[in-house]
Amino acid sequence: MSVTWTARLANPAMAIKGHDAALTWRYSLSAEEQTKSQTYFLVKWTKLNYSSSQYYPIASYIKITGLNPSYTEQAPHIVTDRSTGTSFASLQINDIRIDDEGIYKIEISVEFSGTLIAAVHEVNLSVLGKFS
Repeated sequence: MSVTWTARLANPAMAIKGHDAALTWRYSLSAEEQTKSQTYFLVKWTKLNYSSSQYYPIASYIKITGLNPSYTEQAPHIVTDRSTGTSFASLQINDIRIDDEGIYKIEISVEFSGTLIAAVHEVNLSVLGKFS
């Protein structure tokens, strides 16, 4: 199983300090993944911490049968697009800051075990206007 990326972000993605930006990944799931996603569907975004060389959670979206979707966001100005679903996932960064610059990664799972089905897709966000 693997997600097919139907549209990718420009890499690096550019954003302007003080403005809003959306990092949107578009994909399609196989028939089996679509079926599994009706029971469990997880999208998780992480960001690279350069000093530790580790990724840390930024936000997540999870949908489990019978429950309302759940959103987890670590920074108040970075939110999950509430339209996120099985064809696209979007991370909205409001009032871009210099420290928002970096490498963001998306992971998708359709199994309770959290087994990753998507080839990791990363994008490097560059902030313009950081020296003004």
